[in-house]
Amino acid sequence: NLETTRQKLLQIILIGQPELRALLSRTDMRQLAQRITGRYHLEPLSREESDAYIDHRLQIAGAVGEIFTKAAKRELFRLSGGVPRVINVIADRALLGAFTKECHKVGPELIRHAAREIYGPRRLTMRPWIRWTAIAAAFGAAAVVLLWVQQRPQGPAPAASVAADETPDTGPDLEPSDSKTASPADDNAPTDLKLEALGPLLADQAEQTGTDDAFATLFGLWGADYNRGAMRACKQAEAHQLFCLFQRGSLSQLRSLDRPVILTLRDESSIQHQVVLSGLGKHYAVLNIGGNEHRVSLSQLGDYWFGEYLLLWRPESGEVKAFFPGMRDPAVRWIRASLAAIQGKPASPMESDLYDEALEQRVREYQRERRLTVDGLVGQQTQIAMNTDLGAQNRPRLVRLN
Repeated sequence: NLETTRQKLLQIILIGQPELRALLSRTDMRQLAQRITGRYHLEPLSREESDAYIDHRLQIAGAVGEIFTKAAKRELFRLSGGVPRVINVIADRALLGAFTKECHKVGPELIRHAAREIYGPRRLTMRPWIRWTAIAAAFGAAAVVLLWVQQRPQGPAPAASVAADETPDTGPDLEPSDSKTASPADDNAPTDLKLEALGPLLADQAEQTGTDDAFATLFGLWGADYNRGAMRACKQAEAHQLFCLFQRGSLSQLRSLDRPVILTLRDESSIQHQVVLSGLGKHYAVLNIGGNEHRVSLSQLGDYWFGEYLLLWRPESGEVKAFFPGMRDPAVRWIRASLAAIQGKPASPMESDLYDEALEQRVREYQRERRLTVDGLVGQQTQIAMNTDLGAQNRPRLVRLN
């Protein structure tokens, strides 16, 4: 009762989830509820509002053209129930999935994969009208079968056979196959190559897909020893003049970097698995788990990998640093020599340790050719790309597969 005869001395705004409404309706909260002079409840968005909301968010982010198809928006509305926060989470994960698969548009299948990744299979509920239609159809089929059984003539029934091409279509399966072997034909891979199904593989090897296991394998590829539990992995790497770089990217980016990396995979239960990508081809990849190599199709890998990876690299200067215009550093000479070797023309003056404007233009030109962020700064990504293009002999490389 903090008020005068003319005004309230204290005004409070309560903001909360829908549970706040139930809380205020309790008997012991009636005095507080009676003092609330204005109420407003944000309801879930309608289908049209949801589509407009998605388009608005994309426009603010600078998107040009359609990214989410109409079917994807419809599926996103169904799975989110029109709740903006849920729309944001699923859409963000779907965009990341499209980026890793190098798709220019997000379709309904990517939306379902994203929802399953975040919320698990339970989120993919059947539409009510489909559920009741299926139940009615089941009862109808049962009635027809019962009527046929009652009216059929007595005697031995002829053997029934169903041709393979008459098998009823059960529709697309939203859950990964439990088969131990994936069909290479699904990935346009050579027909004589056996690929493993990634879901069962991760389940079978779950005890060897921890962070320590992955770092032990990656350290081994670099010819370094990894001591479990001694200290943080990246701190151990520094003792070997190696440094960690955690990034999000695509398979094309990993091909360009051309070095083994630790991939973070998530299964249907959203459990994380750390595996080492040691080989990459056009149709399949080689995952190193516990010292053993396993071949999986790229399409299946894309279902479990959402772009997160970690690599080790060794900077030429011996420390991690970025180089920018106007900077003086002895390592600038290495940048000049590297660009000269890669581009086939000198970055004059070759002996200068000044990062001048001319060198900045050469760096931008290189970044543009390499499809890196064109900012004129020689950061970790640009230095790693230079190391790769120079063909440094003191680093492991991805196995190129046919």
